[in-house]
Amino acid sequence: MDAAFDILRLDGVPAAVVTDGNGEVLLARWGPPSISEIRRLLDRLEARQ
Repeated sequence: MDAAFDILRLDGVPAAVVTDGNGEVLLARWGPPSISEIRRLLDRLEARQ
């Protein structure tokens, strides 16, 4: 995944990139995000609308 390499600068490791509906990167991290992180992201998205 080119996006993971561009953001995290490593290739071939488990990474998660979470985007909104427009493709804007909301979170880039090693491994999967926790449920708490997803909830915070959703709360921020709702606040932006």
